Amino acid sequence: MKLKTKRVAIAGGCGCLGLATATAFAVAGARVDLIDIDLRAGQALAEKHPTLVKLHACDLALLDGIPQALSGVFEGDDAPDALIFAAGAPLAQDSKHSKLACEDMSITEWRQVMNVNLHSAFVLSGLALRPMLKRCAGRIVYIASDAARTGGGGAEPVHDVSAKAGLIGLTKVSAKEVGRQGITVNAINPGQIESPALAGLTDAARAGTIAKTPLRRLGTPQDIANTALYLCSDLADFVTGAVIEVNGGLYVGP
Repeated sequence: MKLKTKRVAIAGGCGCLGLATATAFAVAGARVDLIDIDLRAGQALAEKHPTLVKLHACDLALLDGIPQALSGVFEGDDAPDALIFAAGAPLAQDSKHSKLACEDMSITEWRQVMNVNLHSAFVLSGLALRPMLKRCAGRIVYIASDAARTGGGGAEPVHDVSAKAGLIGLTKVSAKEVGRQGITVNAINPGQIESPALAGLTDAARAGTIAKTPLRRLGTPQDIANTALYLCSDLADFVTGAVIEVNGGLYVGP
């Protein structure tokens, strides 16, 4: 897929990883549809690339409202050639249960995160696949997390880790379902990435993580964006059902 002539929809496009990915695609000449509940972070990119970047407000927690909120985006001959799912619900910082276990977490908190981080991916994929199936071509990329494979380091909340693991399952099943129609479905598992999520990391913890990482640094949002670019390019024509670990070698193994 030659990116300069293509259109890419990015859910969670105004978050840290989503915005870096949107920027990379816009620089590559692709048309980009940024989908997020708060579009302020994407305004500068839209102003810099007014002919390429469009902003679409959508609350991904309201699953039934997604098709209407994005009416027209995934319709017609000019529908997006690729969907990148980078959405993530903000975790409740004021909740003592926002980090850990099932026995204490409210159903409301669980449902909110699962709706945004997993269920909306299912809804958006359904919308994106309809025109892709007609064209017999397309790309879907889910941005999950290394915590989905490792269970996290003891600090990741159970709903977030569970949702990311669900994305990996969705990747593998969908890849088998739509591969014969020329559509690839892959996932990216970011490791420790320089982002607001690491803002509370102490200097000692940061240094310890870097020391354990074979490449001796934390990842950057650009590392994730570059992987998404690859998966949506012609170079990845024979890659589907893959979960690509982008963690500097921090987690190596099955």
